[in-house]
Amino acid sequence: MADQPFTDDPSVKAYAGNSPGGATVPFWITACVRLSPPLGRTGKPLGEADKLLTGAQVLLADRIRVHGQDRAVTNHADLALFLGYSRRDKVKWVLEYFKQIGFLADLDESSTDSRGRRAPQRDPRTGQTQAAPLVVNELPPAHYVGPRTLHELRNALREDRLRPLHELFVDPQISAGQSCTPREGQGSEGLY
Repeated sequence: MADQPFTDDPSVKAYAGNSPGGATVPFWITACVRLSPPLGRTGKPLGEADKLLTGAQVLLADRIRVHGQDRAVTNHADLALFLGYSRRDKVKWVLEYFKQIGFLADLDESSTDSRGRRAPQRDPRTGQTQAAPLVVNELPPAHYVGPRTLHELRNALREDRLRPLHELFVDPQISAGQSCTPREGQGSEGLY
């Protein structure tokens, strides 16, 4: 019997049997938060920067596909609750920071109309405009040059100085405009 190519092999779609009990936040994200936290209006680090680590944990857990009654899809309101906020608009700075460092990216699922203009996704039930789903990138962008391991992070923290984000990335534009497809990250289907 000759070896058959795998081109006709159906894909396997696996689901977790239970809701995630936790998620490990990679050290590169902790490095960005600790070494280059988001700054407030005064130019000083936000006191709420620790919320980023909780947010990263929730988003990493949310990308795990769960089957059955334990399935939970995180949206802005849910993320706000996890972070201790009562309003969903309060998480905007968290999502913007995550996009800036390349942890999150918008998955562009918009279509074009007959004139070639981008048309946003609409909820099939309500017809309301939806934001693009987000892609969660567990690995840092290729141009990230900051700490990746516990040892590297400890050494950087011992220097006891904050750094601008551009010191953690080769590209001076940080992660702005980073191209990302579902194959490069894991989609978080409900967070929009």
